Amino acid sequence: MKPSCENIDSFIVETIQPPKGVPFNKKPPSLKIIVLSPGLSSDLTFVNANILTNQSAIGHVNQWVQKAATLGCDGIKLAGLIGYKTAVTVIAEINRLAPDLCFSITSKGMAGGQASLPSVNPSASSLSCLVNWVAPFDPIPLFSKRLKAFAKSGIWNHVVLPSPKGGADGTNVIRFALANPNLVHSWSVFDNAQYTLEKLFEKMDLLYSRYFSYPLLPGRPIWHYLNSDDHLMAYLSHYDRQQLGRWWIPSGPYDSQQSPIELGSRLGYHYVQPDKLTKDQLDEICQLVAAGGSVNTRWVRHNLKRAFLIAFVTEMGRIVGNSSLKHPRPEYIDTLNRQAGMDLSGYLERGYTSVRPEYRGMGLGTRLLKGLTSRADGKPIFSLIAEDNTATQKIATRNNTRKVATFFSRKAKKEMGVWMPANR
Repeated sequence: MKPSCENIDSFIVETIQPPKGVPFNKKPPSLKIIVLSPGLSSDLTFVNANILTNQSAIGHVNQWVQKAATLGCDGIKLAGLIGYKTAVTVIAEINRLAPDLCFSITSKGMAGGQASLPSVNPSASSLSCLVNWVAPFDPIPLFSKRLKAFAKSGIWNHVVLPSPKGGADGTNVIRFALANPNLVHSWSVFDNAQYTLEKLFEKMDLLYSRYFSYPLLPGRPIWHYLNSDDHLMAYLSHYDRQQLGRWWIPSGPYDSQQSPIELGSRLGYHYVQPDKLTKDQLDEICQLVAAGGSVNTRWVRHNLKRAFLIAFVTEMGRIVGNSSLKHPRPEYIDTLNRQAGMDLSGYLERGYTSVRPEYRGMGLGTRLLKGLTSRADGKPIFSLIAEDNTATQKIATRNNTRKVATFFSRKAKKEMGVWMPANR
């Protein structure tokens, strides 16, 4: 349903109603917002957002917040495009002046190559804020840092993806967005801005099949049914960002009164010998490991078939995370012994830890590693972690594992760390 609009003292005021025809019963109350559109002006209360600067933003935000309170509005939508620094200033000011106010802004995905990025106020941990990111985008590592800073502050990142036909840069952004739902909380495609649900679902399936080999989860995330940033804004005003990001509508017959399930609420942990895996389970685990992109896939299936123990997590009939204790190949151990200056003969190697993007940050990796270690029957264990892989290092540290050596891997062309349980 399109929001109803009215013009009050040159201010555009919208009332966003809950969406209709959606297969779930989680619906927020209506949301009344001020829409600040480029080119409108009323005693400088409206400015052209395209020329809104970091310095001028503070004064304007104060006027917007006051007007929202006067008109009894619950939110502010800044419809024009603003730069990253200005976006940070606007977010921080609104949070300082009216922390309960819901708001939406649109920002460039490029910050002009600045080396150091301003961060959102770390105290703003529960903002009801939606940021629409549009092209052009910075290189992925820099753009990722920016999205991470916003997500850490409780902000919902919506990325307007370039067309899949947009060349290598567009492809990289699309792959990054689909692989990091913990940073890109929702997305749309630039060449399909006015989409129906059917077109969105068709686009989603096409993109996932193009970039990932593992099967889709059955069903859809709840945001796929909210086909406008207005509806997303309404939900964010009423529900927690993390909660909204994990709600999932399972496939099958729909009931308009059903509640979405929360990803991670129905996990099953399994620890099995390789010969107990079905072919489909082994295939799915191999696909997850390959999707991680951090290991040479040549020996993955061979090593898993010879593993000491394989661990995996299931939900909704899909494998959503896995790890293993492997019997390393003798040739591999000989090379590793020479490079690391250690004798790892007779050790099990803990590795091939992969978690589906939708389940990252839920602690699956930590629990898998703990479960494997407790089932090693007293055998010594080691794992290799790249020195630049800080995420896996954190998981290892939480699992009472410490780094005992480092070496330069000529095959990986990077520094690697040898990690072992701290009690050895």
